[in-house]
Amino acid sequence: PSFLSRTFSGARGEAPAWMRKLRANPIRVQFHHNLWRLFPPELLGAEHPEYYPLRNGERFVPKPEDHVSWQPCFTAPGSADAAAGRIREFWTQNPASRSYSLGVNDSAGFCTCATCQAVNGGRKNFAGYEHVTPSFVLFANRMAELLRGDFPTHQFGFLAYVGILEPPEDLAVDPSLVPFMTFDRMMWLDPEKKKGGQEVTISWKKKVPNLGWYDYIYGRFYAMPRIYFHHMADYLRWGHEHGVRHYYAEYYPAEDWHEGPKFYLAMKLCWNLGL
Repeated sequence: PSFLSRTFSGARGEAPAWMRKLRANPIRVQFHHNLWRLFPPELLGAEHPEYYPLRNGERFVPKPEDHVSWQPCFTAPGSADAAAGRIREFWTQNPASRSYSLGVNDSAGFCTCATCQAVNGGRKNFAGYEHVTPSFVLFANRMAELLRGDFPTHQFGFLAYVGILEPPEDLAVDPSLVPFMTFDRMMWLDPEKKKGGQEVTISWKKKVPNLGWYDYIYGRFYAMPRIYFHHMADYLRWGHEHGVRHYYAEYYPAEDWHEGPKFYLAMKLCWNLGL
């Protein structure tokens, strides 16, 4: 297949026979929102409030049911070690699993402590978010280092999303890390957005051997079907030529049925870009 991973948000619960026929498959590298699982406040909040983000000068320890709008403090001493211990336990109990998601929680909520700010450099990325990739990569690199001895071929997927859209300028990224760059690539019809999206893809490829794309191809929120067959083929081919090997899209066949063969074509292209 052209892409090793070929799946979409609506895969769970959809007709498995139809999925098999399209050669869609489960994602091979886990990457989705997941940091709340590594830092459950009911277990760590009281003893280690420093693992949670600084907001308005105070540590914010979320409630156990809060899974969005906060991130751990990536520079807190011991935070990466504590997370690595939970991942080690998971992989030991689930030997068939070959990856673990370091995907940030949905929305932003990054730590604003002095150490995080010093590491990150105080600039914004091309989408206007505070650039926090340096602190995240230091955090992720530390976990990869701690776990490599026992799990040398395992991988860590993560969302190149909001504050982590761009790679770090002056840091090496552990080769076990796999960024999934989030963007609605229909917007590449705009030359400026295409230029920015391609530049960030090339920048990440210089840092890591494996790349993923996270796309938004649904159309049910639009007044008309959102059809761009040739454009989709063009950007998927470009991505493959520049090292993208995992493709995930937000798409829900039960709701987006009115767009006809759109998803059928997407999966066909992910299997064989020579079409």
